[in-house]
Amino acid sequence: MARSRIFSALALLALTLSAGAEDGPRGRARDFGVVPGVFTPGPLNALTDVAGVKVGHKTLIEGDRIRTGVTAIIPGPGNLYTHPMAAWIHVGNGYGKLIGETQVREFGELETPIVLTCTLCVWSAARASWTGFTTNRAWGSTPSTPSLGKRTTAG
Repeated sequence: MARSRIFSALALLALTLSAGAEDGPRGRARDFGVVPGVFTPGPLNALTDVAGVKVGHKTLIEGDRIRTGVTAIIPGPGNLYTHPMAAWIHVGNGYGKLIGETQVREFGELETPIVLTCTLCVWSAARASWTGFTTNRAWGSTPSTPSLGKRTTAG
């Protein structure tokens, strides 16, 4: 019995380790016949293909242990605070960290850029976003809660 448990554990470990191995460049879902959504992708198949959308990104690499980053998305032209966009949030697996989710669900509007970062950076990014909004009076005199989410940082 103990022998079969050890064999099962080793087999599971081998499968887990081999699942992350890559034999070459990974393809996109469309490369394998999966067509998400109803719209045709733009020339870059990116958010920036949509007119008015702006995306900024910063990656931080320090030594051999720190690999993190942040992505900010402004989903349309103009001032989101004075001219909010219709929005909704769908939770795919319930394993994320979200700030501002309740406000988006309640109002059905997005009043701030969307910020995505790693799990432990959500709080710092929220503070930085809020500070940026309050120092930039173009966002209004009482800025709303930033819309932030965690993206996976797993390999």
